[in-house]
Amino acid sequence: LQILYIKPVKRRFFFIFLIVFITAFIIEFFTGLVLDKMFHIHLWSYNNMIDNFLGYVSLSVLLVFALLGSIYITTIYKRLNRFLMRFSYKSLILLNTLLISSILIDLILIYIS
Repeated sequence: LQILYIKPVKRRFFFIFLIVFITAFIIEFFTGLVLDKMFHIHLWSYNNMIDNFLGYVSLSVLLVFALLGSIYITTIYKRLNRFLMRFSYKSLILLNTLLISSILIDLILIYIS
């Protein structure tokens, strides 16, 4: 109920924070669970942290994710979008293709070695 009395900008940031927090929790928890149970792969473990949930998620790490994600959404995204709108559609497609190609080449080189 007190959320309704927060200024609109702060209320908006709080709701974005909450959405990012919940989304990050769902993605991290289920990704960790699926990798562990189906493939027996442990890419990360929060078992050594006191605020962990089944070792797949840590409250403190989620708070950092949510804070950084909320800052990105409310400030950086708008500026980045305005900056990218200065370029032509074809140049953005070329940049995107180069980035994706470099990631794929990196993955192939990692797999080969």
